Amino acid sequence: LDPLQCTESAMMRVLQSWSIAAMFLDVLLKFGDQPQVFDESSGFVQSYRQPNGSFELCYQFMYVEPSGRPSPRDPWSFRQTGVEHRYEGNTKRDYIILLHPKTKSTAQERLEGHARSSSRFALASHPLNVHLVILSSYLVHWADHIESLAETLSEIVSVNLWITINLSTFEAKELQKLRNLEDKIVCKACRCLRSTKTILETLQKLNDSLPKQEPEFAAQSASVAQHLQLLQDRIDAHINSADILALRVQATLGLLTNLLDLQNQTNSNRISGRMLHLTRESVDDNVTVKVITLCTLIYLPASFMATFFGMNFFEFQGDAGTIRMSPHFWVYIAATVPLTILTVGVWYTVKCRHDRNRKKAQREGEV
Repeated sequence: LDPLQCTESAMMRVLQSWSIAAMFLDVLLKFGDQPQVFDESSGFVQSYRQPNGSFELCYQFMYVEPSGRPSPRDPWSFRQTGVEHRYEGNTKRDYIILLHPKTKSTAQERLEGHARSSSRFALASHPLNVHLVILSSYLVHWADHIESLAETLSEIVSVNLWITINLSTFEAKELQKLRNLEDKIVCKACRCLRSTKTILETLQKLNDSLPKQEPEFAAQSASVAQHLQLLQDRIDAHINSADILALRVQATLGLLTNLLDLQNQTNSNRISGRMLHLTRESVDDNVTVKVITLCTLIYLPASFMATFFGMNFFEFQGDAGTIRMSPHFWVYIAATVPLTILTVGVWYTVKCRHDRNRKKAQREGEV
């Protein structure tokens, strides 16, 4: 009862004093339960009729209303009004409970205005006139609300669709804006409008079930039926506009999703191109290193043998200015050449084995 600013004891006194039907508790307990408003509790309506024309009706009326919040906050709010109505056909008396979302609600002010005016007897001439006042007080905002949603969609489309893939600054947060817009249209606007249509159909059935022996009352019932039909036609038009807008949002969502996929693919191609360039540079560097390694392998045995023998195969005669070579120099040649061939051969064998293993692993991976 917190949203109603009413204590439990006060509400219990109302229910017991006026013998309110238990089905009103379904509306009362769901009032203000925003997380569930647009799911199973949206547009809750129950009624029962008696042969003498008496009936009891309760429903939860969902609608949109300007919130007065400044930009960039949402200027619209989804609200609800709870209604309980008991009509006694024998005495032609009405007992009505209204649960308003705020102190000075539009419907309450209009009803109080009728009560203070000379038309108060006209308002009480038919039991469903009160519902016409309540419903018509809030249905006028739907056209402006749907138009504002269409303008929001047009802004998103104009900003994000006139771009190129290569120079796009489109981000995933734009999709979130569209998702929020889709939620307002599909999960809120369409649900509220269809629940209102259900309420109007229920009121139409109640109006048809009322006895019409009195000509004046029959004329009042015919007038109420015409007003209910006008409201239904208006609701059908709003539902059609909301459905078309929802299709536009879904089409735009699909287009922007594809655009984001193309943008991600373009970025991936750029990254792949850079990686390919780096790979090619790495391959070139590997070739250079391989040549240097091969040269080192060729010269390494000779260097090793030169170090091993300590260059004792040569004798430098400084006085005569000549170099005398040892007659055993052939030993150096005989040891160096085979060692060089052995070193290169071992390297080549290891390389060939490594290449075979890599190709085999590659073929297994492809399989």
